[in-house]
Order: sequence, then structure tokens, then C-alpha cells
Amino acid sequence: MIHVLLVSPRLPPDDNRYCGDNAYTDTLLQYPPPGVRYYHYEDLMASGQIRKIKWLYRIGPRLRKRGILPPDLWAEYLISDFIPDILHIQGFSAVVQFPNLERRVPIVLGTSTGSISDLKYYLSWPEKRIRRARWLKRQYLQLIGAHDTSLRPEHAARVLVWSEFAKQMHLEEGYVRPDQIEVLYPGLPWRGDERIKHNGRRGTTFLFIGSDFKRKNGHLVLEAFRRVRAKYPDVHLILVGRPANGKQIAEPGVTHYLFLPRQELLERIYPQADVLVLPSRAEGFGLVLLEAMSFGMPVLGVDGWAMPEIIRHGVNGWLVSQPSVDALIEYMQQCAESPELLIRMGKQCKKLFNQRFSIERHNETLRQIYDELILC
Repeated sequence: MIHVLLVSPRLPPDDNRYCGDNAYTDTLLQYPPPGVRYYHYEDLMASGQIRKIKWLYRIGPRLRKRGILPPDLWAEYLISDFIPDILHIQGFSAVVQFPNLERRVPIVLGTSTGSISDLKYYLSWPEKRIRRARWLKRQYLQLIGAHDTSLRPEHAARVLVWSEFAKQMHLEEGYVRPDQIEVLYPGLPWRGDERIKHNGRRGTTFLFIGSDFKRKNGHLVLEAFRRVRAKYPDVHLILVGRPANGKQIAEPGVTHYLFLPRQELLERIYPQADVLVLPSRAEGFGLVLLEAMSFGMPVLGVDGWAMPEIIRHGVNGWLVSQPSVDALIEYMQQCAESPELLIRMGKQCKKLFNQRFSIERHNETLRQIYDELILC
């Protein structure tokens, strides 16, 4: 048995800040690779085996609040009496000290896309401002001895990212070695057999999920749907996300939830839908696309970021070059007109999912990586 200390984000599924990194943590804990046991750092803190480095928890947020450090700093500062076989840090910059260490613990650093994407794509900072912010963050991480996938990976045995897009971003920053970094796509269990029509609706049901309603272009999806429904009155749209005004949308053909826990999405919402629509303005990976594919559901996304690694245009979904109402209408109308097309694409979803994104494939690769590090 390989004992792995997992330092990664974990929020309750009903927390509205729950995101892809939290979902990945839950997946690792629920579906660990064979022969691997994870010990989440929060559980070890509760048992007293891990303690916080309190002064770092005070100084880091203060420097970020004052604008000295950028807002993409998400860090943990820990002292661990528990000595694992492997330390796996996912989604955080982290200091992890082992005062009773008598041997070297191999370190795996993992991230979905990397924090630079927050500055570059989510906040749209100019390049000069990004370079200065990243330089300051690296100085801080070096000073305190923290690990980070892109800015301080020197002591990691392996850096794992979710996409070729993320790998290229890391290599461009210049601190991670090409032989040190590799792509490990997140894995999910196949749920396609659970996809049924709960309410007996006729017509195509479109689905949009986005806690960041504006960034993921929820209003664009809504406008496109209105026009499609004018021609195909039996189509339906399920919206999950909170618009800027915080109000629930009530209009014909639309079912709107301001927020739903992930488990309810998996158990009740995904099985009702036929097509996921995610025309984001900015994106990192888009785990929601994989969740939809795990139900055998075609997906409509954007030809950017990591989406082309998930969606093969015309095979298991569609990619639009630029999000627009007209572009969405074109493909949403195809879905409304041809249920047979959705069935064919659903079969391709299963094929591509099993080749690249299944939990079995992910765990086989991750177990191989752990084995290699243990033997080194």
C-alpha cells in the first residue's frame, strides 16, 4: 500500500465556491488508484498530526490584500508529524515541513491549468502587469520555501497538469523542466447508463452550468435558446448559475436554479439533458464538459484553452471560434432537428471518454507515476 499525503482544496459539495479542483479532490478520495491510500491534510489536522504555520497564514493574506502579492495566491503552510510515502500537492502553493523526516519524501505537484490563467484569462491583466506579479510571487515562494507547479517546481519529482494547454503555459514561464512535467487528464466514472428522461419531456433539452454566470456566457445561451425555441417550441433549457442581478429567470421552456450541489447535478440534472452548452469567455479546463461526457452527452464549447482537447468538432460535439448568439443557434438548431445526430454523438462521447478521461485510465497512469517515484 502506498500512503499519500494529499494537500488539495476540499469544500463541502453544497458550498457555492465548489469548483473543479474540489471535485478532483473528492474523486481522488472516492476512487483512489488500486493500492493507494490518501490522507487528506484537513483530516490529519483534525487528528493533530498536522499543524498550521500560523505566522505564514497571517503574512500571506496580508500581502495579497495590500496588493503586494497577486490575487492568484492560494497557499497552505503546514508542519506534518505524519510521514507519507509520497506528498501530493494539488491546486495549491504549499509549504509542508516534516520535522521528524529521516528520508526523502517524493513530491508530486498537480494543477488543473495553473494560477497564471486567473490573471491572464479571468482578470485580463496586461502582460507587463502579469510578469511583475509573477516575479513577486516567485520571490515570496522562494523566501518561504513553498512548492508551486509553475513558479517553484524545483524540488518536485513530477508536475502533473490537466491539459496540453496548461503544460504549454507552464513551459512558457520557464521554471518547470520539460522532462518534469506531463499531462494527466482528470478521470471520472462512466455514468452514461444513468442518463434517462425523468420527466418525459419531448424535444431536446439543453443544459448550461456556470457558477460564474457572466464569464461562462449564461446570458448568451439564454438568448440563443429563445430564438431556437421560437422555431422549435418543444425544446427546453436547464440553467444552473446565478446571474449578476441574482434573480431567478422565469420564462417559457426554461428551468433555472441559482445553485445546486454537485451531487444533485450528477444524480438529477445531467441525466435529464441532451446537450451541454458552455460558450465561456474565458476558461481553464472546464471539468463540466467531462462530467457531461461521462453521461454520454454531446457538448458545445469554444475553440480555445483546453476545450479542443476535450471536444472533437463534429464528433462528440462542436467548437465555435467566437461565442456569439448566431454561432450557438446554428448548432442548437441541429440538435433540435436531429435526435439521431445526438445519439450518434453520444456513442462517440463514450468512445472518446473511455480512451482519455475514464477514472480507470487516470488511476492506472497515476499509480504508475507513484510506483516510479517510490522506486527512485
